[in-house]
Amino acid sequence: MAPELKIAITNLYTTFAHYPFRPEIDGCPCCVSAQDQQKLSGKALNLMESEDLSHYSFKAMTTWGDVEDFKHFLPRLLELSATTGLAYGHEVVLGKLEYAKWNDWEETEKDAIRSFLLGWWTESLTNKETWGLLQIKDLYPFFGDVAPFLERWSIDFNDHSFRNLIHFILSNYHDLIEGKSHFKEFAPESINKLLSWIVAKKELLEQGFYHFEATDLEFAQKISDTLYMLDWVPWPESNQL
Repeated sequence: MAPELKIAITNLYTTFAHYPFRPEIDGCPCCVSAQDQQKLSGKALNLMESEDLSHYSFKAMTTWGDVEDFKHFLPRLLELSATTGLAYGHEVVLGKLEYAKWNDWEETEKDAIRSFLLGWWTESLTNKETWGLLQIKDLYPFFGDVAPFLERWSIDFNDHSFRNLIHFILSNYHDLIEGKSHFKEFAPESINKLLSWIVAKKELLEQGFYHFEATDLEFAQKISDTLYMLDWVPWPESNQL
């Protein structure tokens, strides 16, 4: 784990430490069993595992506990999302933040969440195992801009940041141009920033093709496909700022 993400996780625990654990958290008896309740009290927060918190992450605030209970568990929920994962996926935890109206929370709490998300994003860019789990679409609602993610995307042929770039373009370019899928919620300015950033990488893609042509022909073909798509499915001039 990169130092930035470690620091951000530590900051989450510090920021939300004043929200105590309640031994008896109200829960719908149809949805929350005594065994479920026991899982929340059996370990220290930073030692809880995915199995202990996955059910809670899905039921938090809707049928189990309130916002302050959620804030107590939030540091570990986010840490697990970025490391071992949760059974219901990180989308559930991020969705719960929206449900809890996180944007109305104290500034220190919002800053801690954003710092964590940026650290997690930076970590995922070069990580073969976690790339694809976290996407710009997941993070955009917390920033309202794509610039922070693009600024952190340093490209290097020797780690997975370049492979992840190819994967991102192949998976999202058409939807970006057509404003489909999850990009429907993006502001036009953010769509344009993403497309401008992609188009500006064409020369780098060409360099990548020659770099990988001799060592990974299959991946070199994906780079070629990406270049072909950028050339023959151009970004409409009418959409450019």
